[in-house]
Amino acid sequence: MSKNGRTYKNSMLKRRIFAFTLDLFLVTMINKVIINSYVLYLQTVFYHFSPGKQAELVASLESVFLSVFALLFLCYHSLSLSLGNGQTPGKILFAIRIVDKKSESQLKLWQVLGRTFLYSASCLFFFLPLALSFVTPRGNGIHDLFSSSKCVHIKRGERAHVYTEKTPTEVGVDRDYQQAA
Repeated sequence: MSKNGRTYKNSMLKRRIFAFTLDLFLVTMINKVIINSYVLYLQTVFYHFSPGKQAELVASLESVFLSVFALLFLCYHSLSLSLGNGQTPGKILFAIRIVDKKSESQLKLWQVLGRTFLYSASCLFFFLPLALSFVTPRGNGIHDLFSSSKCVHIKRGERAHVYTEKTPTEVGVDRDYQQAA
């Protein structure tokens, strides 16, 4: 792999990490709003309980917190990728789009659901499957490999180009664009 290809892969991985972090932050904040609203609801409805009972009720919400977080994470990514043309809010901010590996078109529903499920499952294994992105030549994670998807970097004013082992200009993906410029 050439030095330019490695630099491009590293910049794409950084973008993906930042986008994932932003998406995780957004899911966490939405989850926090939902849980805090529910806690306020419980305290309002069960105001006649003793403070000790109310505290016990709120403390028992940890399992609910994790369940809501997992469901929210799945819904957030599935809906964002399917309705957002392969982009979550984090991916929009960092100019990344997820497309079908072969046709480079929008992902099909089964690909979105499979990718989201594997993405979520990697969280259960302490993000180790996501570490695969650092050792594969094209920076694909296990969720990309099994869902037959790939990341595309979108530059302003340019067509999206597909990441390969070489830079897009070496491959000739943007040849028409370069001739027009």
